[in-house]
Amino acid sequence: MRSLAAAVAAVMCASASNAAIVYDNGAPNGVSGYEATQYVEAEDFTPGTAATITGAGVYLHGEGNLDNWDGHLRWYIFDNAGGEPGTLLQTGLVNPAPIDTGIDVMFTGSGHVYLLEFDLGQAFAAAAGTTYWFGIHAAADEYFTFNGIFWSTTDSNDSFAYHESEGGTFDNWGSDGAHLAFYLTGEPVPEPATWTMMIGGFGLVGLVARRRRCVRAT
Repeated sequence: MRSLAAAVAAVMCASASNAAIVYDNGAPNGVSGYEATQYVEAEDFTPGTAATITGAGVYLHGEGNLDNWDGHLRWYIFDNAGGEPGTLLQTGLVNPAPIDTGIDVMFTGSGHVYLLEFDLGQAFAAAAGTTYWFGIHAAADEYFTFNGIFWSTTDSNDSFAYHESEGGTFDNWGSDGAHLAFYLTGEPVPEPATWTMMIGGFGLVGLVARRRRCVRAT
């Protein structure tokens, strides 16, 4: 009984802990990047297990660091439509503070890669084994002019390559095969067997408590 109660408590503590990385597309390689003010840039992700996504981290750099960035970041989550972003599922606007990673960018000849970590402000329920697309626009919503703010590349992986939409119209996606550096944070969703154990554990814990009350009453 004690071992079961301890297992239930462990699951509950794990689900209440701080958000963890639930998907990682790779760290910045300092090689290149794709402009995210004139374009909406998007990269796909496929969670290995079901997860509640609550935050993200993306890597940006600019021509002369991020001096030309206005501080706005619009994020998007799309479904997958034949290997490119499809229907927009969720979006939000954030103003994250950049963190200098110290990683130099080769193609600009100067400047560093910066990490932007942020909460989505709303949870997204991602199904296991389902492909979605995570996108950003690194400027105010009405601003779609080239401003030299780039989403940094990562090494090639098994996902689809990045796609970009000029002007954020979502009807002109294109790609040249590169991959972008980002990760998503949140909480894994317990498997059905875990939920069964938790429910059963709560019932047994309640039964023990009732029996103790009965013993004390007699």
